[in-house]
Parts: sequence; structure tokens; C-alpha cells
Amino acid sequence: MTAAAEIEPTTEDLEPHYEEEPTTNDLEPHYEEEVSAERTFVHSAMIGALIGAVICAGLWIGIVAIATTHNGTRSWPLLLMGAGCGMFAGLFLGGWAGSMVGSKALEEAHHDSLPRVK
Repeated sequence: MTAAAEIEPTTEDLEPHYEEEPTTNDLEPHYEEEVSAERTFVHSAMIGALIGAVICAGLWIGIVAIATTHNGTRSWPLLLMGAGCGMFAGLFLGGWAGSMVGSKALEEAHHDSLPRVK
């Protein structure tokens, strides 16, 4: 029973031991570039979503207007429904397109922050 008590690990054994404290000094020079790249990415995604919403809403309104030209009922509720569907589709597709455009800035910032092999 005493042998099992001697083998039991303590919390000091579980903590990693470093000869030097790890620092993030190597990453600090690239911090501003990465933050700028993330802002560019979000900005591109939001602008893309807004542009996509406007374009797709116009397309859907046009499609619904063509489909309901000679049906003899009020078409404005259907046009509003088409605008809503188009805005929803445009937010998704435009956000996707904007994030694809903005991902280049993230990729370049990440590539620049990688350590160089000598």
C-alpha cells in the first residue's frame, strides 16, 4: 500500500516545465497586420451581403412581376414576398462572395506571420 502512495503524481509533476518562459514576441509584429486582415474580411463580407441583397431582391421582384402580369389579382403582396426572398438569397450569396474576396487578405496575413525556415 505504501508503494502506491509513493507513485501517485502531484500537481507539480503535471505542470509543464520550461527552461525559458514561452513568449509571444515573435507574433507581436504581425498582430496589427492580422487585425487589419480580419477587418478587411468582415468589411468585404458585409459589403458583399448588402450588394447581393439589393441585386437579388431586384431579380426576384422582376421574376414575380413577369409571373403575375396577367393573373387578375393584386400583385403587390407577391412582389413584397419576392423582394423578401430575394433579399434573403442575396444576403447569403453576397456574403459568400464577399467572404471569398476578403479571404485573400486573411491568407496573406497568415502567410506572412508563419515562421521562416532557415
